[in-house]
Amino acid sequence: MTSRVLETVTFALLPGTNETAFLQAAEDAGAVAKAMPGFIARRLVKTQDSTWIDLVEWQDAASAKHAAETFHTVPAAQPFCGMIDMASAKMAHHTITVSS
Repeated sequence: MTSRVLETVTFALLPGTNETAFLQAAEDAGAVAKAMPGFIARRLVKTQDSTWIDLVEWQDAASAKHAAETFHTVPAAQPFCGMIDMASAKMAHHTITVSS
């Protein structure tokens, strides 16, 4: 039995990034994620200190790994990725043990 995986990516935006443009790019990037094998759901969260958290649920670890390796290469995802301060980005994959 395979376990579902929650991918978390925390990051800051590059200085001077227009948030409205970023949110549109995030919508476009969401369509890219949805088209990837094993995609289940995605949420993008902005914290009180303006840190962003991208939460993506995948069917299994292989799907999460494939997405992590290829997402940024898809042209429709590149504007979104280009607005992220990559030095601040931290990605992790977690096994989902309980979901309701």
